[in-house]
Amino acid sequence: MVIEARVRRRARILAVQALYTMEVADESARRAIRTAIRLTNEGDPDEEPEELAYGEHLVADVQRERERIDRLLGGAGSGWRVDRMSPLDLQVLRVAVAELLRRADDLPAPVVIDEAVEVAKEFGGESSPGFVNGVLDAVARELRAIGNDRRDEER
Repeated sequence: MVIEARVRRRARILAVQALYTMEVADESARRAIRTAIRLTNEGDPDEEPEELAYGEHLVADVQRERERIDRLLGGAGSGWRVDRMSPLDLQVLRVAVAELLRRADDLPAPVVIDEAVEVAKEFGGESSPGFVNGVLDAVARELRAIGNDRRDEER
């Protein structure tokens, strides 16, 4: 199933906001994502089913793979430990790494990285876009080096 780019972008933003809320306010994933929808556009979550579904999927992927994602982020050569990263940058990075680990046929690594940089520009600090780009580039190289591609696992 191909998901429109605008739907993916919106879902990524919702996932980042939900993960951040879950981290600081100890909310459930479903509640956090629905709250993000209401806060960002004052809409009803049921009116944006594609964004909600993909956003929930991203949050679930991050939750399921969090240890692996954080290990990849910590080893990305950024000189930053995960626990020292900006909480918002960390959520942007986690969502992007979850997508890199999925490696959808229609979603190459450069697209995932570019999208994460755009989200970082919108929500992070002045240095966030460069930081996110550098870390994700290193993670993508690491995943290529170890041959991580879930499409291979599904065969």
